[in-house]
Amino acid sequence: MDKTAISLVWITHDQRVQDHQGLTEAAAIGLPILVVYGLAQRELNPTTFGWLKTGPFRLRFLYDSLTDLHASLQSLHVAFHYGEGDLQEAFNLLASQYEVRHLFSEQLVGEEEKEDFLTLTTAFPQAKIHHYSLDTMIHPDDLPFSLSHLPMVFTDAKRLIESKSKIRAPLPTIARQQILLSIPSNLDKLHAHLDSSIGPFLKGGEQAAHHHIDAYMYKDKHILHYKVTRNGMLTFSDSTHLSAYLAHGNLSARMLYQMIKRFEQQVQANESTYWVIYELLWRDYFHFLHQKVGKRLFLLEGIQGRKPTYSKNERYQDAWIKGNTGYPLVDANMRQLNQTGFMSNRGRQNVASFFHHYLNLDWRIGASYFESLLIDYDVASNYGNWQYLSGVGVDPREDRMFNVTLQGKNYDKDGSYLTHFLKELSTIPSHLRYTPWLLTDQEQARFQVMIGKDYPHRIVTKNLAIDQERPSFNR
Repeated sequence: MDKTAISLVWITHDQRVQDHQGLTEAAAIGLPILVVYGLAQRELNPTTFGWLKTGPFRLRFLYDSLTDLHASLQSLHVAFHYGEGDLQEAFNLLASQYEVRHLFSEQLVGEEEKEDFLTLTTAFPQAKIHHYSLDTMIHPDDLPFSLSHLPMVFTDAKRLIESKSKIRAPLPTIARQQILLSIPSNLDKLHAHLDSSIGPFLKGGEQAAHHHIDAYMYKDKHILHYKVTRNGMLTFSDSTHLSAYLAHGNLSARMLYQMIKRFEQQVQANESTYWVIYELLWRDYFHFLHQKVGKRLFLLEGIQGRKPTYSKNERYQDAWIKGNTGYPLVDANMRQLNQTGFMSNRGRQNVASFFHHYLNLDWRIGASYFESLLIDYDVASNYGNWQYLSGVGVDPREDRMFNVTLQGKNYDKDGSYLTHFLKELSTIPSHLRYTPWLLTDQEQARFQVMIGKDYPHRIVTKNLAIDQERPSFNR
């Protein structure tokens, strides 16, 4: 019996039907299309540090995303199949059923993704391979320099890109295909891994992404205030909350760019609308950096080759993870991460700086914990930012250390974010909440919070004046 000849589109971080180069090129060939997503066993296993590589929040978002993608593909007469565990076995099963003549994949950068793709090509040795560009706002071919000459300082790259590069228009969604292959989606297997006690902080999927953008931009017009609110940590509208949709590819970066430019034409352009594009440039930069430096993104010495010494204090590490360091800003952010799979950018900078500079721990452990829990985990941005904040990345400043006490006071002036996640400190007056170690025994009794019992003592102390400065009530 002859096998059905098909085109196979291997998706990773491009979980959508709009502006999808692989689907566009596959549709042009005319063969039935099968879209495949594979979750390798390593993603379902604990890391060497003890936590799952892909934690419960990201799994939930992934399930929502792929379920939405499956529905959209069915409406286009494109089949979808999910495989997990031993990918070689899953691919061999597909090879027994189909003759894959064309194999489409995003140009992968991550080493693990490359291994998965090699496994895929081994199962279909006769297939013609088609790669398409990174999921960046700027197409790599449109950069004003080769990737090997990517400036190692973001501002230098930004200046060249903004003066010389153009953003390509998104591709149209493919037309409905003639033949829909009969193959199970297998998404019930992914569903079996979900923790039913965890509700989604954000619902994943292309449709959810577009609904969110409509609300954020047009209904509520929060984008007009983004530059002012972006350092907020409590209110949902403080940030765009688009990073998860970009990380999973529910939305392409260039489509988001087009939406922002359309909003600027139809409603208003200001510094805040530009600042969202500015953040997309940072995202692009880390993706291009990853392509340039490869495995160096994961080395202790980083891309700077600067090998730091660090402690292996498991008590410090455990306190950081659980939000029990005695530093309220760090603890509130870590508890938010553990409860929701999300943390603001301001929070991430502070807890990462604290992990490296206060606790003197191996930055790769912190990066791995973020990888496990964050719903918007993006390998290039995550590891690039951790290197940046740990002094071994592209930051020209070697010792970028955040004062987490001062940062808390500056960006959570009334302590409302702090007490949302650290309810044990809610009885303390707001001007004292970020320095609980300065409370006298009498004050602790009056506020009904005992430091060392209800809230932990600081696990380390730093010679920072602000940590010892008793603020006045009106400060």
